[in-house]
Amino acid sequence: MSDEVGSTQGTTQNGDNIIDVNIKNNFEIKVSQALADALKLLYKRKKELIRWNPEDEKNFSDVFGVEGDSVIEEEYSTPTTNPKTGKIELGIFTEKKTARNLMKGAVNRMIFMAEMMNEKSFKNFTDVGDYYAKVAEQQSVGLSPERYNTSLNIFIGQKFVHAPPFGQDSKACTICHELSHFVRYINDFSISKKNEIKGNINDICSADGRCDGGGMGTLDLYGAPTPRDHAIKMRNQHSKKIFRNAYNVELYFEDIL
Repeated sequence: MSDEVGSTQGTTQNGDNIIDVNIKNNFEIKVSQALADALKLLYKRKKELIRWNPEDEKNFSDVFGVEGDSVIEEEYSTPTTNPKTGKIELGIFTEKKTARNLMKGAVNRMIFMAEMMNEKSFKNFTDVGDYYAKVAEQQSVGLSPERYNTSLNIFIGQKFVHAPPFGQDSKACTICHELSHFVRYINDFSISKKNEIKGNINDICSADGRCDGGGMGTLDLYGAPTPRDHAIKMRNQHSKKIFRNAYNVELYFEDIL
């Protein structure tokens, strides 16, 4: 089986499998462009969240169904000591933030991940995966930010192939959706070579090495008739759980260019 970004396979006279290098390279070209396009969306939203003029405020509340100064509980993971056993375990905590500040932090973390990633971060399942993309959201847990470029992966499925560059169900929005899934993870890290890191490490790590990395830990909250319809319903109901749904985060990046 082959398609415009999938792998195509043939056989030599000796029975050895050969991979069409051109098709493989085409996949890397496609995902590299999609990653660059996702960064355009992320940086546009970052600019708006900092500027925060009346138009930006209205756009935010129109997308999420809550005002920017609404107080939201955000979840994160961090190592903690079990008082009974004395062992270090992964703890899950919440903190209260305004919706605007929640998204400011989230967009900064997503930008850092996207800038650290490259074409090798995307795994080609376009021949077998009947979906847009998937991630294992726990990849960010315990992971030093300087290793995002080698350890974070997004698995690309068949539906991604013919998706438009921007807008509804697009390649760029799909990447933003998937980045939001990675667990938000806070811990102390010794960042040895800050000047060699592609992303802006100062956006997520303080001078003393305390790093607030990963994504938003979002879930895929499904509902009838489609996940997107359910996301719109959550928005219309002004649900404060909206920031836990990756489909609502995806809506934030639609139709903004």
